[in-house]
Amino acid sequence: YYFRRNDERFWPWAAAALQMSDGDPSPVFRLCWSMTQDEARIRSILPARMDVRDAYLEYLLYTGHTEAAVPVAEEAAARTEKSDLPTVLDYCNRLIDQDPASVLKVWNILCRRKLLPFEALKPETGLLVTNGDFSVPFLQQGFDWRLPRIDGVEIRPADPADGLSITVSGSEPEDC
Repeated sequence: YYFRRNDERFWPWAAAALQMSDGDPSPVFRLCWSMTQDEARIRSILPARMDVRDAYLEYLLYTGHTEAAVPVAEEAAARTEKSDLPTVLDYCNRLIDQDPASVLKVWNILCRRKLLPFEALKPETGLLVTNGDFSVPFLQQGFDWRLPRIDGVEIRPADPADGLSITVSGSEPEDC
C-alpha cells in the first residue's frame, strides 16, 4: 500500500519484512530499488542477519548494481563466517576485472581474517601474487590461480621447492 502511494511509511514495513524474512527477500529489495536509487537508504533498513545481507549482495550482483555492491561486500567480508564465504567470493569473481581495487580490499579483508589461507596482497610493496609458492591447493577464485581443466592434463602443486607438477597422459589436445 505505502509503496504504491510512494509514501515514506514504506521503509519501516520493508525493514520489518526483511527482519522476519524466511525465504527469498529479493522481492523486497526490488521494491526498495523501485522506490529509490539511494543505496545507502536501502542498506540502512537491512537487518543485522547475515543471510539477508548475503541475499542483498547477491541481488545487487545479479541485477547489475555493482557500484552499490562495493560497501555491502566490504561489510560482508568483515562479518562473514566460512559458511557464508561463497557469496563474498562470488563478488570477487564477478568484479575482479571491473573494479580490481575494491575486490582487492575485500580479498585482503578475507585473508587478514584467515578465512582464506593466503597472505594479504600489498601491491605497493611488491606482494602481487597470491599463493606464489603453490603451497595451498588452488582456490581458483578471486586473486588465486585459475587453472583450466583440460582432458589428459593434470596440474597440481608439487613439493613447494618444485612449484607445479604437470602430467600429460598422451590423450590431451594437440594445442593446450
